[in-house]
Amino acid sequence: MTSLPKKRKRLARVSLLHKALVLVLVPFAVNSIWIALLFSALDRTQQLVVSEQKLARTIDRLNAMNSIFYDALSEIYSYALLGRQEYRDSAIKKLTELRTIMSELNSLLDDSKETRTFLADVDLLTNRAMQQVNSEGMPGPREEVKSFLSKVSGLRRMLHVIYHDNASVKNLLADYKHRLSDLERSEARSRQTTQNLSVYGLAANFLLALVMVLWFIRDLSRRLTVLVDNASRLPKRQPLNDKFSGSDELSYLDESMHAASEELIRAWNHRDSLVAMVAHDLRSPLNSCEISLQLMEFPANLDEDTAAQIRTVRSNIHRLLGLISDLLTVNNLEGSTLAIQKSPQPLNEIVESAILALQSLADAKQIVIDNETGAELVDVDKERIVQVLLNYLSNAIKFSPKKSTIQIIAERQYEKIMISVKDQGIGLNDLERNRVFDKFFQAKTDESVKGFGLGLAICKLIVETHGGSVGVESAPGRGSRFWFTVDAAK
Repeated sequence: MTSLPKKRKRLARVSLLHKALVLVLVPFAVNSIWIALLFSALDRTQQLVVSEQKLARTIDRLNAMNSIFYDALSEIYSYALLGRQEYRDSAIKKLTELRTIMSELNSLLDDSKETRTFLADVDLLTNRAMQQVNSEGMPGPREEVKSFLSKVSGLRRMLHVIYHDNASVKNLLADYKHRLSDLERSEARSRQTTQNLSVYGLAANFLLALVMVLWFIRDLSRRLTVLVDNASRLPKRQPLNDKFSGSDELSYLDESMHAASEELIRAWNHRDSLVAMVAHDLRSPLNSCEISLQLMEFPANLDEDTAAQIRTVRSNIHRLLGLISDLLTVNNLEGSTLAIQKSPQPLNEIVESAILALQSLADAKQIVIDNETGAELVDVDKERIVQVLLNYLSNAIKFSPKKSTIQIIAERQYEKIMISVKDQGIGLNDLERNRVFDKFFQAKTDESVKGFGLGLAICKLIVETHGGSVGVESAPGRGSRFWFTVDAAK
Protein backbone atom coordinates (compact mmCIF):
# COMPACT_ATOMS: atom_id res chain seq x y z
CA MET A 1 0.00 0.00 0.00
CA THR A 2 1.44 3.35 -1.02
CA SER A 3 1.46 5.93 1.71
CA LEU A 4 1.18 9.65 1.22
CA PRO A 5 4.53 11.39 0.68
CA LYS A 6 6.28 12.37 3.84
CA LYS A 7 6.49 16.05 4.50
CA ARG A 8 9.90 17.49 3.66
CA LYS A 9 12.14 18.80 6.36
CA ARG A 10 11.20 22.36 7.19
CA LEU A 11 14.69 23.70 6.56
CA ALA A 12 14.89 22.15 3.09
CA ARG A 13 11.46 23.26 1.94
CA VAL A 14 10.83 26.56 0.21
CA SER A 15 7.32 27.44 1.32
CA LEU A 16 4.88 29.95 -0.08
CA LEU A 17 5.76 32.16 2.88
CA HIS A 18 9.40 32.16 1.79
CA LYS A 19 8.39 33.12 -1.75
CA ALA A 20 6.20 35.90 -0.39
CA LEU A 21 9.14 37.12 1.71
CA VAL A 22 11.35 37.11 -1.39
CA LEU A 23 8.63 39.06 -3.18
CA VAL A 24 8.87 41.71 -0.44
CA LEU A 25 12.59 41.61 0.39
CA VAL A 26 14.02 41.80 -3.15
CA PRO A 27 12.27 45.10 -3.98
CA PHE A 28 13.19 46.29 -0.48
CA ALA A 29 16.88 45.49 -1.08
CA VAL A 30 16.80 47.18 -4.47
CA ASN A 31 15.07 50.18 -2.90
CA SER A 32 17.74 50.31 -0.20
CA ILE A 33 20.53 50.35 -2.81
CA TRP A 34 18.65 52.95 -4.82
CA ILE A 35 18.11 55.14 -1.75
CA ALA A 36 21.80 54.80 -0.82
CA LEU A 37 22.81 55.89 -4.33
CA LEU A 38 20.31 58.72 -4.21
CA PHE A 39 21.59 59.96 -0.85
CA SER A 40 25.17 59.69 -2.14
CA ALA A 41 24.25 61.78 -5.19
CA LEU A 42 22.45 64.30 -3.00
CA ASP A 43 25.43 64.48 -0.66
CA ARG A 44 27.77 64.97 -3.60
CA THR A 45 25.51 67.71 -4.94
CA GLN A 46 25.42 69.38 -1.54
CA GLN A 47 29.22 69.29 -1.28
CA LEU A 48 29.52 70.81 -4.72
CA VAL A 49 27.04 73.53 -3.80
CA VAL A 50 29.02 74.35 -0.64
CA SER A 51 32.30 74.44 -2.59
CA GLU A 52 30.68 76.58 -5.27
CA GLN A 53 29.37 79.01 -2.67
CA LYS A 54 32.80 79.15 -1.01
CA LEU A 55 34.55 79.92 -4.30
CA ALA A 56 31.92 82.50 -5.25
CA ARG A 57 32.33 84.12 -1.83
CA THR A 58 36.11 84.12 -2.18
CA ILE A 59 36.01 85.83 -5.58
CA ASP A 60 33.43 88.30 -4.29
CA ARG A 61 35.60 89.14 -1.24
CA LEU A 62 38.71 89.58 -3.39
CA ASN A 63 36.90 91.99 -5.71
CA ALA A 64 35.28 93.77 -2.75
CA MET A 65 38.66 94.17 -1.04
CA ASN A 66 40.07 95.90 -4.14
CA SER A 67 37.04 98.15 -4.45
CA ILE A 68 36.97 99.04 -0.76
CA PHE A 69 40.70 99.85 -0.76
CA TYR A 70 40.28 102.28 -3.66
CA ASP A 71 37.27 103.84 -1.89
CA ALA A 72 39.30 104.21 1.30
CA LEU A 73 42.15 105.93 -0.58
CA SER A 74 39.63 108.25 -2.25
CA GLU A 75 38.26 109.17 1.17
CA ILE A 76 41.81 109.85 2.37
CA TYR A 77 42.41 112.13 -0.66
CA SER A 78 39.21 114.02 0.08
CA TYR A 79 40.18 114.36 3.72
CA ALA A 80 43.62 115.74 2.74
CA LEU A 81 42.17 118.27 0.29
CA LEU A 82 39.04 119.38 2.15
CA GLY A 83 39.93 118.60 5.74
CA ARG A 84 36.45 117.39 6.63
CA GLN A 85 36.30 114.92 9.48
CA GLU A 86 33.59 112.70 7.87
CA TYR A 87 36.02 111.75 5.09
CA ARG A 88 38.56 110.67 7.67
CA ASP A 89 35.93 108.65 9.58
CA SER A 90 34.72 107.02 6.36
CA ALA A 91 38.29 106.08 5.41
CA ILE A 92 38.88 104.51 8.85
CA LYS A 93 35.57 102.62 8.59
CA LYS A 94 36.47 101.25 5.16
CA LEU A 95 39.95 100.25 6.27
CA THR A 96 38.40 98.44 9.28
CA GLU A 97 35.99 96.67 6.95
CA LEU A 98 38.97 95.78 4.79
CA ARG A 99 40.64 94.07 7.74
CA THR A 100 37.43 92.09 8.37
CA ILE A 101 37.44 90.94 4.75
CA MET A 102 41.09 89.94 5.02
CA SER A 103 40.30 87.88 8.11
CA GLU A 104 37.51 86.11 6.16
CA LEU A 105 39.85 85.54 3.22
CA ASN A 106 42.38 83.90 5.53
CA SER A 107 39.83 81.12 6.08
CA LEU A 108 38.63 80.99 2.47
CA LEU A 109 41.89 81.07 0.47
CA ASP A 110 44.22 78.11 0.05
CA ASP A 111 47.25 78.04 2.32
CA SER A 112 49.77 78.49 -0.50
CA LYS A 113 52.89 80.67 -0.71
CA GLU A 114 51.33 83.02 -3.25
CA THR A 115 48.22 83.40 -1.10
CA ARG A 116 50.22 84.17 2.04
CA THR A 117 52.40 86.71 0.13
CA PHE A 118 49.29 88.41 -1.31
CA LEU A 119 47.55 88.69 2.04
CA ALA A 120 50.74 89.94 3.69
CA ASP A 121 51.11 92.69 1.05
CA VAL A 122 47.49 93.76 1.44
CA ASP A 123 47.84 93.74 5.23
CA LEU A 124 50.97 95.87 5.02
CA LEU A 125 49.25 98.30 2.67
CA THR A 126 46.22 98.49 4.97
CA ASN A 127 48.40 99.20 8.00
CA ARG A 128 50.24 101.98 6.13
CA ALA A 129 46.95 103.52 5.04
CA MET A 130 45.62 103.33 8.62
CA GLN A 131 48.86 104.93 9.91
CA GLN A 132 48.55 107.65 7.30
CA VAL A 133 45.04 108.49 8.42
CA ASN A 134 45.87 108.36 12.13
CA SER A 135 49.30 110.07 11.86
CA GLU A 136 49.03 113.75 12.87
CA GLY A 137 45.53 114.79 11.99
CA MET A 138 44.86 117.31 9.25
CA PRO A 139 48.01 118.49 7.38
CA GLY A 140 48.52 122.25 7.69
CA PRO A 141 50.88 124.03 5.27
CA ARG A 142 50.77 123.47 1.61
CA GLU A 143 54.02 121.52 1.66
CA GLU A 144 52.59 119.07 4.22
CA VAL A 145 49.47 118.54 2.10
CA LYS A 146 51.63 117.76 -0.91
CA SER A 147 53.67 115.34 1.14
CA PHE A 148 50.49 113.71 2.48
CA LEU A 149 48.98 113.34 -0.97
CA SER A 150 52.27 111.97 -2.26
CA LYS A 151 52.18 109.26 0.36
CA VAL A 152 48.55 108.44 -0.53
CA SER A 153 49.50 108.23 -4.20
CA GLY A 154 52.27 105.84 -3.21
CA LEU A 155 49.72 103.67 -1.48
CA ARG A 156 47.54 103.71 -4.60
CA ARG A 157 50.53 102.67 -6.73
CA MET A 158 51.33 99.87 -4.31
CA LEU A 159 47.70 98.71 -4.49
CA HIS A 160 47.84 98.79 -8.26
CA VAL A 161 51.05 96.75 -8.20
CA ILE A 162 49.56 94.20 -5.78
CA TYR A 163 46.31 93.73 -7.73
CA HIS A 164 47.08 94.50 -11.35
CA ASP A 165 50.79 94.04 -11.91
CA ASN A 166 51.22 90.98 -9.67
CA ALA A 167 51.10 87.85 -11.88
CA SER A 168 50.46 85.56 -8.88
CA VAL A 169 47.35 87.53 -7.93
CA LYS A 170 46.10 87.44 -11.52
CA ASN A 171 46.72 83.69 -11.64
CA LEU A 172 44.97 83.26 -8.29
CA LEU A 173 41.85 85.07 -9.48
CA ALA A 174 41.87 83.26 -12.81
CA ASP A 175 42.30 79.91 -11.03
CA TYR A 176 39.43 80.61 -8.68
CA LYS A 177 37.17 81.70 -11.52
CA HIS A 178 38.10 78.58 -13.51
CA ARG A 179 37.45 76.35 -10.50
CA LEU A 180 34.11 78.11 -9.95
CA SER A 181 33.14 77.42 -13.56
CA ASP A 182 34.12 73.74 -13.17
CA LEU A 183 32.16 73.47 -9.94
CA GLU A 184 29.07 74.96 -11.58
CA ARG A 185 29.26 72.36 -14.36
CA SER A 186 29.89 69.53 -11.88
CA GLU A 187 27.02 70.72 -9.73
CA ALA A 188 24.72 70.79 -12.78
CA ARG A 189 25.77 67.25 -13.72
CA SER A 190 25.27 66.09 -10.13
CA ARG A 191 21.78 67.56 -10.07
CA GLN A 192 20.99 65.83 -13.36
CA THR A 193 22.34 62.54 -11.98
CA THR A 194 20.15 62.92 -8.90
CA GLN A 195 17.11 63.57 -11.06
CA ASN A 196 17.91 60.57 -13.27
CA LEU A 197 18.34 58.37 -10.20
CA SER A 198 14.98 59.54 -8.89
CA VAL A 199 13.11 58.95 -12.14
CA TYR A 200 14.85 55.79 -13.34
CA GLY A 201 15.01 54.35 -9.83
CA LEU A 202 11.28 54.73 -9.32
CA ALA A 203 10.58 53.26 -12.75
CA ALA A 204 12.96 50.35 -12.13
CA ASN A 205 11.46 49.67 -8.72
CA PHE A 206 7.95 49.72 -10.15
CA LEU A 207 8.89 47.40 -13.02
CA LEU A 208 10.75 45.02 -10.70
CA ALA A 209 7.84 44.86 -8.27
CA LEU A 210 5.38 44.40 -11.15
CA VAL A 211 7.47 41.62 -12.75
CA MET A 212 7.89 39.78 -9.46
CA VAL A 213 4.20 40.06 -8.58
CA LEU A 214 3.18 38.87 -12.05
CA TRP A 215 5.67 35.99 -11.83
CA PHE A 216 4.39 34.99 -8.40
CA ILE A 217 0.72 35.24 -9.43
CA ARG A 218 1.33 33.43 -12.74
CA ASP A 219 3.22 30.60 -11.03
CA LEU A 220 0.60 30.34 -8.29
CA SER A 221 -2.32 30.54 -10.73
CA ARG A 222 -0.80 27.96 -13.09
CA ARG A 223 -0.26 25.42 -10.32
CA LEU A 224 -3.63 26.08 -8.70
CA THR A 225 -5.26 25.53 -12.11
CA VAL A 226 -3.47 22.17 -12.36
CA LEU A 227 -4.59 21.24 -8.84
CA VAL A 228 -8.21 22.19 -9.55
CA ASP A 229 -8.13 20.22 -12.79
CA ASN A 230 -6.64 17.22 -10.96
CA ALA A 231 -9.35 17.50 -8.31
CA SER A 232 -12.01 17.32 -11.04
CA ARG A 233 -10.25 14.37 -12.72
CA LEU A 234 -9.88 12.39 -9.51
CA PRO A 235 -13.51 11.27 -9.06
CA LYS A 236 -13.82 10.60 -12.80
CA ARG A 237 -10.92 8.13 -12.77
CA GLN A 238 -9.15 10.25 -15.36
CA PRO A 239 -5.33 10.38 -15.38
CA LEU A 240 -3.92 13.35 -13.50
CA ASN A 241 -1.67 15.98 -15.01
CA ASP A 242 2.08 15.56 -14.65
CA LYS A 243 3.55 16.55 -11.31
CA PHE A 244 4.92 20.08 -11.24
CA SER A 245 8.28 20.89 -9.77
CA GLY A 246 8.78 22.77 -6.53
CA SER A 247 9.12 22.27 -2.81
CA ASP A 248 6.36 24.40 -1.34
CA GLU A 249 2.93 23.52 0.03
CA LEU A 250 1.33 23.34 -3.42
CA SER A 251 3.96 20.85 -4.60
CA TYR A 252 3.36 18.78 -1.49
CA LEU A 253 -0.39 18.91 -2.14
CA ASP A 254 0.19 17.84 -5.76
CA GLU A 255 2.28 14.87 -4.63
CA SER A 256 -0.37 13.94 -2.07
CA MET A 257 -3.07 14.11 -4.74
CA HIS A 258 -1.11 11.84 -7.07
CA ALA A 259 -0.54 9.36 -4.23
CA ALA A 260 -4.25 9.50 -3.37
CA SER A 261 -5.09 8.95 -7.03
CA GLU A 262 -2.99 5.78 -7.09
CA GLU A 263 -4.72 4.54 -3.96
CA LEU A 264 -8.16 5.34 -5.37
CA ILE A 265 -7.41 3.61 -8.67
CA ARG A 266 -6.41 0.48 -6.79
CA ALA A 267 -9.53 0.72 -4.63
CA TRP A 268 -11.76 1.27 -7.68
CA ASN A 269 -10.21 -1.64 -9.52
CA HIS A 270 -10.74 -3.81 -6.47
CA ARG A 271 -14.35 -2.62 -6.22
CA ASP A 272 -14.97 -3.26 -9.92
CA SER A 273 -13.62 -6.78 -9.57
CA LEU A 274 -15.71 -7.35 -6.46
CA VAL A 275 -18.90 -5.99 -8.05
CA ALA A 276 -18.36 -8.07 -11.19
CA MET A 277 -17.72 -11.20 -9.10
CA VAL A 278 -20.76 -10.62 -6.87
CA ALA A 279 -22.96 -9.84 -9.89
CA HIS A 280 -21.86 -13.05 -11.59
CA ASP A 281 -22.31 -15.12 -8.42
CA LEU A 282 -25.79 -13.66 -7.89
CA ARG A 283 -26.97 -13.78 -11.49
CA SER A 284 -26.15 -17.43 -12.02
CA PRO A 285 -28.33 -18.87 -9.21
CA LEU A 286 -31.08 -16.30 -9.83
CA ASN A 287 -31.22 -17.18 -13.53
CA SER A 288 -31.34 -20.85 -12.59
CA CYS A 289 -34.19 -20.17 -10.16
CA GLU A 290 -36.10 -18.22 -12.80
CA ILE A 291 -35.74 -21.04 -15.32
CA SER A 292 -36.89 -23.58 -12.72
CA LEU A 293 -39.92 -21.46 -11.86
CA GLN A 294 -40.80 -21.15 -15.56
CA LEU A 295 -40.73 -24.96 -15.81
CA MET A 296 -42.90 -25.27 -12.69
CA GLU A 297 -45.60 -23.13 -14.32
CA PHE A 298 -46.08 -25.58 -17.24
CA PRO A 299 -48.17 -28.24 -15.45
CA ALA A 300 -51.85 -27.51 -15.96
CA ASN A 301 -52.92 -28.96 -12.65
CA LEU A 302 -51.39 -26.15 -10.55
CA ASP A 303 -53.91 -24.45 -8.34
CA GLU A 304 -54.31 -20.68 -8.49
CA ASP A 305 -52.55 -19.97 -5.18
CA THR A 306 -49.47 -21.94 -6.19
CA ALA A 307 -49.36 -20.24 -9.59
CA ALA A 308 -49.70 -16.84 -7.89
CA GLN A 309 -46.83 -17.65 -5.52
CA ILE A 310 -44.64 -18.71 -8.44
CA ARG A 311 -45.40 -15.47 -10.28
CA THR A 312 -44.55 -13.44 -7.17
CA VAL A 313 -41.25 -15.23 -6.77
CA ARG A 314 -40.44 -14.75 -10.45
CA SER A 315 -41.30 -11.04 -10.14
CA ASN A 316 -38.95 -10.63 -7.19
CA ILE A 317 -36.20 -12.53 -9.00
CA HIS A 318 -36.71 -10.24 -12.01
CA ARG A 319 -36.42 -7.19 -9.74
CA LEU A 320 -33.22 -8.54 -8.22
CA LEU A 321 -31.76 -9.15 -11.67
CA GLY A 322 -32.73 -5.58 -12.59
CA LEU A 323 -30.99 -4.30 -9.44
CA ILE A 324 -27.84 -6.22 -10.35
CA SER A 325 -27.96 -4.78 -13.87
CA ASP A 326 -28.45 -1.24 -12.47
CA LEU A 327 -25.55 -1.67 -10.05
CA LEU A 328 -23.29 -2.79 -12.88
CA THR A 329 -24.44 0.17 -15.00
CA VAL A 330 -23.74 2.65 -12.19
CA ASN A 331 -20.35 1.09 -11.57
CA ASN A 332 -19.42 1.27 -15.25
CA LEU A 333 -20.63 4.87 -15.56
CA GLU A 334 -18.78 6.03 -12.46
CA GLY A 335 -15.65 4.28 -13.65
CA SER A 336 -15.97 5.78 -17.16
CA THR A 337 -15.82 2.27 -18.57
CA LEU A 338 -19.26 2.33 -20.19
CA ALA A 339 -18.86 2.86 -23.92
CA ILE A 340 -20.81 5.79 -25.36
CA GLN A 341 -21.22 5.83 -29.15
CA LYS A 342 -22.38 9.34 -30.08
CA SER A 343 -23.84 10.19 -33.47
CA PRO A 344 -26.36 12.72 -34.86
CA GLN A 345 -29.90 11.50 -34.14
CA PRO A 346 -33.35 13.08 -34.77
CA LEU A 347 -34.69 14.02 -31.34
CA ASN A 348 -38.36 13.29 -32.09
CA GLU A 349 -37.52 9.73 -33.12
CA ILE A 350 -35.67 9.12 -29.85
CA VAL A 351 -38.65 10.45 -27.89
CA GLU A 352 -41.11 8.34 -29.92
CA SER A 353 -39.07 5.21 -29.16
CA ALA A 354 -39.36 5.87 -25.43
CA ILE A 355 -43.10 6.69 -25.64
CA LEU A 356 -43.78 3.52 -27.62
CA ALA A 357 -42.04 1.38 -24.99
CA LEU A 358 -44.24 2.80 -22.19
CA GLN A 359 -47.47 3.38 -24.08
CA SER A 360 -49.25 0.41 -22.48
CA LEU A 361 -48.31 1.65 -18.97
CA ALA A 362 -49.68 5.10 -19.82
CA ASP A 363 -52.84 3.67 -21.33
CA ALA A 364 -53.52 1.74 -18.14
CA LYS A 365 -53.88 5.07 -16.31
CA GLN A 366 -55.43 6.85 -19.30
CA ILE A 367 -52.48 9.26 -19.40
CA VAL A 368 -51.74 11.20 -22.58
CA ILE A 369 -48.06 11.65 -23.50
CA ASP A 370 -47.66 14.75 -25.68
CA ASN A 371 -44.45 14.79 -27.77
CA GLU A 372 -43.73 18.46 -28.54
CA THR A 373 -40.17 17.92 -29.76
CA GLY A 374 -39.04 18.56 -33.33
CA ALA A 375 -36.74 16.87 -35.79
CA GLU A 376 -33.61 18.73 -34.62
CA LEU A 377 -30.49 16.57 -34.49
CA VAL A 378 -28.73 15.79 -31.23
CA ASP A 379 -25.25 14.28 -30.84
CA VAL A 380 -25.96 11.34 -28.50
CA ASP A 381 -25.83 7.60 -27.96
CA LYS A 382 -29.42 6.82 -28.90
CA GLU A 383 -29.89 3.74 -26.70
CA ARG A 384 -28.56 5.51 -23.60
CA ILE A 385 -30.70 8.63 -24.09
CA VAL A 386 -33.75 6.40 -24.68
CA GLN A 387 -32.88 4.80 -21.32
CA VAL A 388 -32.91 8.28 -19.69
CA LEU A 389 -36.26 9.14 -21.26
CA LEU A 390 -37.72 5.78 -20.21
CA ASN A 391 -36.77 6.47 -16.61
CA TYR A 392 -38.12 10.02 -16.69
CA LEU A 393 -41.37 8.91 -18.34
CA SER A 394 -41.89 5.86 -16.12
CA ASN A 395 -41.53 8.04 -13.00
CA ALA A 396 -43.90 10.63 -14.47
CA ILE A 397 -46.49 7.91 -15.20
CA LYS A 398 -46.11 6.35 -11.74
CA PHE A 399 -46.64 9.60 -9.86
CA SER A 400 -49.25 11.23 -12.15
CA PRO A 401 -52.98 10.95 -11.53
CA LYS A 402 -55.23 9.16 -13.98
CA LYS A 403 -56.41 11.00 -17.09
CA SER A 404 -53.59 13.56 -16.85
CA THR A 405 -51.13 14.76 -19.48
CA ILE A 406 -47.35 14.43 -19.70
CA GLN A 407 -45.50 16.87 -21.96
CA ILE A 408 -42.10 16.30 -23.55
CA ILE A 409 -40.56 19.63 -24.62
CA ALA A 410 -37.26 20.55 -26.32
CA GLU A 411 -35.60 23.98 -26.11
CA ARG A 412 -32.44 25.22 -27.84
CA GLN A 413 -29.83 26.77 -25.49
CA TYR A 414 -26.82 27.88 -27.54
CA GLU A 415 -24.91 24.67 -28.32
CA LYS A 416 -27.16 22.55 -26.11
CA ILE A 417 -30.71 21.16 -26.33
CA MET A 418 -32.74 20.94 -23.14
CA ILE A 419 -35.29 18.09 -23.07
CA SER A 420 -37.97 18.35 -20.38
CA VAL A 421 -40.57 15.84 -19.13
CA LYS A 422 -43.38 17.76 -17.43
CA ASP A 423 -46.10 15.96 -15.46
CA GLN A 424 -49.10 16.87 -13.31
CA GLY A 425 -48.15 14.61 -10.44
CA ILE A 426 -47.84 15.07 -6.70
CA GLY A 427 -44.54 16.98 -6.90
CA LEU A 428 -41.51 17.03 -4.61
CA ASN A 429 -40.59 18.98 -1.50
CA ASP A 430 -37.28 20.83 -1.10
CA LEU A 431 -35.39 17.91 0.47
CA GLU A 432 -36.58 15.46 -2.19
CA ARG A 433 -35.83 17.93 -5.00
CA ASN A 434 -32.25 18.40 -3.79
CA ARG A 435 -31.53 14.67 -3.39
CA VAL A 436 -33.64 13.05 -6.07
CA PHE A 437 -30.63 12.28 -8.30
CA ASP A 438 -28.60 10.72 -5.47
CA LYS A 439 -27.94 6.97 -5.48
CA PHE A 440 -30.41 4.88 -3.44
CA PHE A 441 -32.59 7.90 -2.61
CA GLN A 442 -36.34 7.34 -2.80
CA ALA A 443 -39.00 9.98 -2.30
CA LYS A 444 -41.58 9.23 0.40
CA THR A 445 -44.43 10.60 -1.69
CA ASP A 446 -45.99 7.23 -2.44
CA GLU A 447 -45.10 4.18 -0.36
CA SER A 448 -46.87 1.90 -2.85
CA VAL A 449 -44.28 2.69 -5.53
CA LYS A 450 -41.29 0.41 -4.99
CA GLY A 451 -37.78 0.79 -6.34
CA PHE A 452 -34.13 0.84 -5.41
CA GLY A 453 -33.39 4.55 -6.00
CA LEU A 454 -30.90 3.99 -8.83
CA GLY A 455 -32.88 5.04 -11.90
CA LEU A 456 -32.37 8.80 -11.71
CA ALA A 457 -28.77 8.36 -10.51
CA ILE A 458 -28.13 6.31 -13.66
CA CYS A 459 -29.80 9.03 -15.76
CA LYS A 460 -27.51 11.66 -14.24
CA LEU A 461 -24.39 9.60 -14.94
CA ILE A 462 -25.46 8.89 -18.54
CA VAL A 463 -26.18 12.58 -19.25
CA GLU A 464 -22.95 13.74 -17.60
CA THR A 465 -21.04 11.17 -19.66
CA HIS A 466 -22.57 12.92 -22.70
CA GLY A 467 -21.26 16.26 -21.38
CA GLY A 468 -24.70 17.50 -20.27
CA SER A 469 -26.48 18.19 -16.99
CA VAL A 470 -29.73 17.23 -15.26
CA GLY A 471 -32.18 19.03 -13.00
CA VAL A 472 -35.71 19.21 -11.68
CA GLU A 473 -38.26 21.93 -10.95
CA SER A 474 -41.05 20.86 -8.64
CA ALA A 475 -43.31 21.82 -5.75
CA PRO A 476 -45.71 19.67 -3.70
CA GLY A 477 -49.08 19.34 -5.47
CA ARG A 478 -47.91 21.22 -8.58
CA GLY A 479 -46.28 18.50 -10.62
CA SER A 480 -42.63 18.24 -11.68
CA ARG A 481 -40.46 19.11 -14.63
CA PHE A 482 -37.43 16.84 -15.01
CA TRP A 483 -34.93 18.04 -17.61
CA PHE A 484 -31.53 17.18 -19.08
CA THR A 485 -29.29 18.73 -21.71
CA VAL A 486 -27.31 17.18 -24.56
CA ASP A 487 -25.16 18.59 -27.37
CA ALA A 488 -26.87 19.77 -30.53
CA ALA A 489 -25.43 18.10 -33.63
CA LYS A 490 -23.18 20.38 -35.69
